[in-house]
Amino acid sequence: MHLSLRHPFIRMHVFQGMRFAVCGGAGAIVDFSSLYILVQILGVVPYVGYVGSTSFALIVVFFSNKYFTFKNHEKKHGTQFLKFLLVYGTSFVLNVGIASFLYWFGLQYMLAKALAIAILAFWNYSLSHGFVFKRQENLDVGAI
Repeated sequence: MHLSLRHPFIRMHVFQGMRFAVCGGAGAIVDFSSLYILVQILGVVPYVGYVGSTSFALIVVFFSNKYFTFKNHEKKHGTQFLKFLLVYGTSFVLNVGIASFLYWFGLQYMLAKALAIAILAFWNYSLSHGFVFKRQENLDVGAI
């Protein structure tokens, strides 16, 4: 294991992956706590609660991944947010759909939500790294 961490590609993804997990954990805390408030305190049905709680979590995840996970300080917030919405919009639909299906199938609503998040974690990391927050390489035109 120690030898494989010397490879820059692997080292980058291991440490980025750990930061992604921390940000995902923060997003999950926002997601679960707001879901609890919506369902248990405000009396919203879980199907509607999933939409609200996932929306809150997405805002936290965008900014924490941009600045902490991928250390991307480019001023392309609009472009990145549109890409983020494309990736996480798809993930949002899948998350709500999977959680709703599992809840409909009889799983407890929080467990259904946890499984939906876990299923989509790899999708979100891969596309965040390679598409949403990918930095533009500075090309030396004279070298071409």
